[in-house]
Amino acid sequence: MTITNNEILGTFGLDPGWGYGIEVTNPTNVLIADNLIQEATRHSIYIARAAPLSNVKVQGNTIFNHDLQGAQRATTGRWYLAALAVSRASDVDVAFNRIINPRAIALSVEPDDIQGWPTDDINLVGNEIIDA
Repeated sequence: MTITNNEILGTFGLDPGWGYGIEVTNPTNVLIADNLIQEATRHSIYIARAAPLSNVKVQGNTIFNHDLQGAQRATTGRWYLAALAVSRASDVDVAFNRIINPRAIALSVEPDDIQGWPTDDINLVGNEIIDA
């Protein structure tokens, strides 16, 4: 699967499954590259449950003004919903992305303490975070 060269503006949602710019769950052989995501409220890019050897690449994306209005914190108290989140996943390369002016956390790698999904082989290379 390839998700490239998209412009995603103003996604809104406070509950799981809503407000994402790009979300992939259980991905295999996925490239997410050269997208612009602006003013998403939940996660701008969310990778969930990538199994070992899944070969997921997130590269060259620009995330701008993530949760600009602070809706997550104000409405749900969730200040921790990152602009770019890799959650319960393995074999993911996150490289040369730009995250500009995130209101919440810019970049997060999250293990699974409940189901026991591994979080291995996550590579963070050359990402730039500006005005966090």
